[in-house]
Amino acid sequence: MDNGSTDGSVEILKNTYPAMEIIENGENLGFSEGNNVGIRKSIENKTDYLLLLNNDTVVDPNFLGELVNVAERDPTIGIVGPVVFHYNDVDKIQSAGSRVSLTTGECHLINGNETFIKDYNNPYEVDYIVGCALLAKSKLFGEIGYLNKDYFAYWEETDWCFRAYKKGYKVICVPASKIWHKGGATSEKTSGFAEFHLGRNMFWFMKTHATRKQYMLFLLYFFGYRLWTYTFVKINRKNIPGLKSYLNGVKKGVLTSSKAHTFDT
Repeated sequence: MDNGSTDGSVEILKNTYPAMEIIENGENLGFSEGNNVGIRKSIENKTDYLLLLNNDTVVDPNFLGELVNVAERDPTIGIVGPVVFHYNDVDKIQSAGSRVSLTTGECHLINGNETFIKDYNNPYEVDYIVGCALLAKSKLFGEIGYLNKDYFAYWEETDWCFRAYKKGYKVICVPASKIWHKGGATSEKTSGFAEFHLGRNMFWFMKTHATRKQYMLFLLYFFGYRLWTYTFVKINRKNIPGLKSYLNGVKKGVLTSSKAHTFDT
């Protein structure tokens, strides 16, 4: 699937691999809807599983088999993901699943930037799997819907995993499955892109999944502490354009909601 490339890569692939089916979106639909297009096509073909895998990754030959093996153990397991390592520091973990606080809005990458331990091998439950490599049972899309296209990029896999959890499914990290991820290979080329979407989508996520009490605590924490810390870091790094984009995203997130917006009771 091609998500609106303009570098001629589609024609190169067509000429090199004429038997390959390529879905051309014609424009950049973002991570969310770009993946949804491919997901819908795969579901039409009656697949049991859907794999989301970024194009800036390198995978261990056994990574997919390990994910499927764990997913098959328990019908309540809906989503599984590998341990993700830094591409340029092959033994250092980028993410081994993640946790989210619904009172601060902060995400914690489990074992992030730690060195992988060889006997660290038992699957465990997490809040969400980072979207650079995520394997899901196809039936989930019929039960909880697709990735929220309003997000465009960032937080969409977090939202989707939370929706699965609310339906009674487990989200599992599988340490025996390994990939290496460059990270930011696309978004870093567009100034302010990541900052805007991270700021906006964080508020959309919290409005959707936090209770009213949790959301109020989040607002107190964010505007009383986190925003000032973020601003100081951006100014210290002389990244004023990035700060402006983030503040615009926060403003958008405060004043609007995604179409899936609802408060838990």
